[in-house]
Amino acid sequence: MKYIEINKRITDFYSITLEDILLRIQPYIENFKWSIQLIDGVGNIEKIIGMNIVELEKYCDNSPKGYIIDFSKLMTLSKTFKDIIDILIVGCEEEGKIPKAYKDDNWENNCNVIISREDSSLWQLFSQNSNIFMNLRKQ
Repeated sequence: MKYIEINKRITDFYSITLEDILLRIQPYIENFKWSIQLIDGVGNIEKIIGMNIVELEKYCDNSPKGYIIDFSKLMTLSKTFKDIIDILIVGCEEEGKIPKAYKDDNWENNCNVIISREDSSLWQLFSQNSNIFMNLRKQ
């Protein structure tokens, strides 16, 4: 699996949002099933998913597959976040292949796409599709 990192040393780091990443990869992930595996963030998301951010955090922690969400709702959610400190989102070809991150053995191998932000300082994108990386590197 290939990956790209975007960290604080990159000039545009603080202007990169989850929405930006999703828009860039959208042409290549049309049929994937998505799961928010973990989240620590700020935003009024209750109208979108029926729970507040703290409830979503707990749900992700306790659910065997995270919070399953379709891409259009994930895009809407990404526009609503005011800040994302930590997030881990996985995209798989089938809902049945969605693993529980860090708990299932070799969980990364089941994912076609992994989007991660750690401690507000590092975005990571993992994928099996090289077109995603070419598109992300375009300015």
